[in-house]
Amino acid sequence: EEKMTIKFLIAFGLVILLAIPLCVAEAEELFKMEKKF
Repeated sequence: EEKMTIKFLIAFGLVILLAIPLCVAEAEELFKMEKKF
């Protein structure tokens, strides 16, 4: 039971770490587009 929770937290943390750069890149793209107008 305990090991499953730890594995889940590690997996969840990795997903967040991978998602952050994508969100930042997405935000930068939107920011660039707004500056053009």
